[in-house]
Amino acid sequence: MNVFIALATTNDFLRKEFIKLRNGVALPANLSETAIKLELGTPEVGHWDTLEDYFHAKSACNDALLVIADHACATKIDFTPTALFSYRVEIPQRVENPAPFLKHHLSRLLNHFSAFKQLNARGENYLVSILPALNFDAEEWRQLLDKVRCETHSDTFIKEVEILLTDIRRKRRKPRRKNKDRTHFFIDDDDKHFLYGKEHHSQFETGEPHTKSCDLNGRFRFGRKVDDPLRHFNVNRGAGRNPSVKGAFVNCHNETREVTKTSHLNMFMNDFF
Repeated sequence: MNVFIALATTNDFLRKEFIKLRNGVALPANLSETAIKLELGTPEVGHWDTLEDYFHAKSACNDALLVIADHACATKIDFTPTALFSYRVEIPQRVENPAPFLKHHLSRLLNHFSAFKQLNARGENYLVSILPALNFDAEEWRQLLDKVRCETHSDTFIKEVEILLTDIRRKRRKPRRKNKDRTHFFIDDDDKHFLYGKEHHSQFETGEPHTKSCDLNGRFRFGRKVDDPLRHFNVNRGAGRNPSVKGAFVNCHNETREVTKTSHLNMFMNDFF
């Protein structure tokens, strides 16, 4: 497993010290049992409006994308709400003992990432974690997205995420009404039914007008490369044996598209349909 960790800060001294830690990072127990190749990086945050290009390039050869982001640089990673596992922290201008400071935050980042990875590695939690971020309409889902985007540094992060995952499974995982088929769907507040399909008959697009984030969001979720980015959700609405779908949906680069009535949409994790 190739794990990439970036430090996003304008503190040049800390950036240099961070790279020196490459061979001294202690891995959590459930990661140390796996063959891990760790890469550390320090992007020049002042050179770009966002770090989209930087992380997209790193995604080609890594299985996990993690970042320690100074609050002062947080907007640089807001190009994606879901692809990275971001640990946000206040980095002072002057750090007297850089190695202990950096090791402390690296350790917390890796411990929280490994615990989170273990929590949603398989089963229904995994399916919850890869729902289309923009089109699944539920308050507890939005809370989960915000929690992972902004609060991975919290001491209670794993406990709060576990509660949200349980809440989503309990409230949203249901069979279709007025249908003898007991297949369970994830059903949102807009009555959209999401079923993770086994088909491989389509794939999300990456050319114009799509962005690099469209591609990144289709392959990584919460810092981890997904098992099968070519699988998609089948999405429709309604009870009974002949459900259908129509209306306005947001695609992978936040454009609203109208869909005429059809049996279902093939919708990928990155919201491409």
